[in-house]
This record gives sequence, C-alpha cells and structure tokens, in this order.
Amino acid sequence: MAEATPFRIALTSAGAVSGGPYSAGVIDCIIEALDAWYAAKDRGGAVPTHDVRIDAVSGTSAGAVAAGLFPAAVIRNAHNAGGKLPPLLKEVWVDSLDLLYDDGTSRGFLGLSDMQDPGDAIPSLLNAHRLDAIADKAFGTPWNPGFSPPPWLSDALRILLCVTSLPGVPYHIAMHGGTSGAGHDMFLHGDHGTFQFSLAPPAGTDALHVTHVDPRGTAGWNTLILWALASSAFPIGLAPRFLYTASGMYLNRRWPGWDDNGCCKEVKAPPGLPTGDTLRFPAVDGGMVNNEPFDLARRELTGNVCEHLPREGDEAHSAVVLVDPFPSPFDPAAYRKLCGLRADVTEMVVPLLSAMKQQCRFKPEELALAADANVYSRFLVAPTGGGYTGKLNGDGALAGAGLGAFAGFLALAFREHDYQLGRRNAQQFLRCHFTLPLTNGLFAKDRARYAPGGDLHYLRGKCTDKDRRDHAPIIPLMASLTEPIDPPMWPALTRGDLAAIGKAMTPRLNTIVSRLGRKTCGLGRALVTVAWPLVRGKARDRIVEYMERDLRARNQLTP
Repeated sequence: MAEATPFRIALTSAGAVSGGPYSAGVIDCIIEALDAWYAAKDRGGAVPTHDVRIDAVSGTSAGAVAAGLFPAAVIRNAHNAGGKLPPLLKEVWVDSLDLLYDDGTSRGFLGLSDMQDPGDAIPSLLNAHRLDAIADKAFGTPWNPGFSPPPWLSDALRILLCVTSLPGVPYHIAMHGGTSGAGHDMFLHGDHGTFQFSLAPPAGTDALHVTHVDPRGTAGWNTLILWALASSAFPIGLAPRFLYTASGMYLNRRWPGWDDNGCCKEVKAPPGLPTGDTLRFPAVDGGMVNNEPFDLARRELTGNVCEHLPREGDEAHSAVVLVDPFPSPFDPAAYRKLCGLRADVTEMVVPLLSAMKQQCRFKPEELALAADANVYSRFLVAPTGGGYTGKLNGDGALAGAGLGAFAGFLALAFREHDYQLGRRNAQQFLRCHFTLPLTNGLFAKDRARYAPGGDLHYLRGKCTDKDRRDHAPIIPLMASLTEPIDPPMWPALTRGDLAAIGKAMTPRLNTIVSRLGRKTCGLGRALVTVAWPLVRGKARDRIVEYMERDLRARNQLTP
C-alpha cells in the first residue's frame, strides 16, 4: 500500500487586540498535542501512524505577533528540556503585556520614554517602546545552531504577516482618453510580507519576495520582528512602524484574472511605484484591511491564487485552521438599528468608519464557500464556554473583550483566563471537530484499527456530534492531553484597581495634552495651559468611570 501523504495544515491567527492570550493558548495546545503524538510514535506506541505537516502560518494585528513568534516558539519548545521555561507565546501574551508594567525606565505602556524630545510629536496614546522591550526579550537570540525541524513542521514553513500601508501601492488602469497616459489610478493599502523559516534560503523567483528566516542563525529575524510589530500597531493607540521592501516583491505578486473562456488564471499587475529598488513606508495594524488572512494561508497550500483546496471529506488533504478570538457573528438587532439611523451627523460617524472597515475586509472570492457549511478544507477555533456564566460564546467568553477588546491589558488574571480558555477550546477542537471521515485516504493504513475492538477505536465516538461518529481526529490527543482542561474562573477587578490605573495614566495624559497645546496657536496654547490643570482630574475620573461601567456590565468588577 502506498504511503499516504501528510495532511497539510495552515494556521491563521486573526486580529485580536488584547485577545492574543486566547490565540496563544490555542496554538500552544496544538504544538503540545503534536509533540506528544510524534513522541509516542517514536516510542512505538499504539497510536495513529498517519502524518500531518504545518506548512504555513498567517496573521494580522495581534495574530501577526502570534504568527511571528511561532518559529521562535517551536525552537524554544524543541530545546526546553523538562519544561524549565514557559511556552514563548504564553510568556509574551500573558506574562508581559500589562498596562501598569513599570521597570523604572519609563518604557511601560504608560511611560514617557517615547516622548523625551522637546518637540510636540505624539507618537501614540500608549508607549510602543514596551512592545520593543518585549520583542527584544522574546527574540533576543531565538535561533539555535543545532535546531532541526520537528517531523510535523514543514522544512520550508511560510509565514505571512499583514500590514496596512499608509501610502499604499499605486496601480494604474489604462483607458482611452484625450490625454496621454489617461486612465484610473488606485491604491492597495492592504499589504503583507512573506517569510520562509527554513535551513536553506528560498530559491528561484521566491528569493525576490520571500525573506529567509534562519533557525540556526541571525538571518531574517529582525525583519520578521519589525513586520509583526507593524501589524500590531493599532492606529493612534500604538506608534506606526517604518518598513522597507524590495520593489520586486510587488512586481512578482500574482492576482486572479480571467482568460478568454472565463476561467481563472494568474496574472501580474505592475505597480506604479517610484523608481528605486527599495520602498520605505509607514505601516499600521493589518486588521484594518484584512483581519482574518486565511486567504493568504490557503494560497500557500494550493500554490496558486486561482485554486481551491478539495472540500469533500473523502478527498480533503489540506486545511486552513482559523484561530479567531473575536469572530463577530451577525447581530440582527444591531443591523436593524443601523438601518433605522437618523440623518444626523453625530449618529453617522461611527457607522461610517465601521462600514469602511468592514468593506475593506470583505472577501467576495470566499462567497462560493459560504454556501456549503460541510467543507473539510477550513476549520475555526473560537471562544466557547467562557464568560461569567461559563456558558457564553464569542466576545462574551473572553475576559479581554471588554473596553473595545483592550481589557486584557488591565490585569494578569484576565489574560490567564483567556489563555486557559484557549487551551480548553483547542483540546475540544482537536478531539471533536478537527476530524475527517474514516473513508479519507489519510487513514487507509490504520482503518481497521479504528473498528470496534481495534486499538484505536477509543479515538472515535467521544463527542456528542452524531455526524462525526464515523470520523477520526487529524491530530489525536495522547494521554497527557486527554484529561479535560478545567474551565477557568471568571476574573474581576476592584474599584481600587481601576483607581490605580487612573493614577498611573495621569503623567502620560498630561504630556499628551501639553503637546496638543503646542500644536495650536498662541491663544490655544494659553487656554490649554490654564484650563487643563482645572479639568484633568475630571477627565481622568471620566475615563475611570467608563472602564467601571463597561467592566461592571460584563461582571468583571467586584462590588
């Protein structure tokens, strides 16, 4: 019997703001499950013999941090004998991202190290130097000269990180007209960088647009870090990053086009970039344009922008797994409210900004897939069974979802809750949902072992979904991960905690307002100088009151 080829997997980590701990918990659990399964194989255990391979990871915003950390996390995990160090994703997302962090260097989120110059520049509402410090620690020397990829990881792992380019990439559509060069100019602001984590660098045309990240040396790591930080630069909240790209990256980018028969074909569209080999541009949060870049991950699996993966259960050989802390399901009540808006400027601003964002994220090419829910080429891990009742799903399940998804930065307990829920959901996902019918060729060698009386029959029938009783898991759980992970306790802050946050933000708030005053005329500057000391206490109290109302509504504030 011919050996079945590995089932190919691409992980996509969606934008999440402070929901990153959830994504970290999911990904850490998947890595742990893969390591345990392949270790049992090496010992000759009675476990499934098929193979899987992670070929790509993509991410945007907070998800880009998780995707960018993925190769470093794999390296640490491979050389972390005895578990002396915490998983890298947990160390970054749970242990480090605290709003009140202060090491005495003013490099915390509320510190002033980014505004030491005497000018009037305001880089961002929060101090992005804190992220630089976290990245310096996490990526200090992530490579290992003795590293060899685990058997479940591609030897040429692709990493795709989305950003929003503020200047954009210009494209010209030529048209006949009265002047030379007539046509329509448009700009692509949704951009992405492609990296390859491998021992050997990319070859051929890939060398022009793919950055090599060397697991055994320094090559590529700094660029990978910078793109991850740029993708997570939430507009206004965190400072933009300046990226450098080779113009060849855009010259070789392929797009879906149509031939004379109406069939999709790959085409190239030369951009109208300024002359020069290198382009420098400011970039911010990739989630503004593409918050769930599963389309990029799928293209890495298919190798072609026009192709789709086999979708039938018997034929599926690859899949994209989307980890999405905030899946934002359709809300009919909110939709009806929008339809009934008055013609009032004050009521239109927020819906207008939301409409622009949602339109940017709309993927018409995915509508064909939306008609069929029984597709085995895409899977979703999203929060379930959390919240103050332990039974909420989506945003309500995450402690970090409050305050516009920024609440996770307020407390370690919030981030620990979401990390633990991510692990719990990932365990259930691997056991019950990330499965294929036993008729799929992936299980051909072991099919008899899944029958009643077989040594793998215990992997079947563990879930309540009757339609999945004839399925087997793609990544089986070993004994170390079969015990259900306990649901985390719902965390809460006290009013004293919020008062401490309000006090800590005062120096930065004062500095921002002072610099805003410097940007105005002499009269405006004088008004700020005189008025702000009189109202800053009330302004701070209003911010704290807003946090209090939001957290109380989510049962995250103790009486």
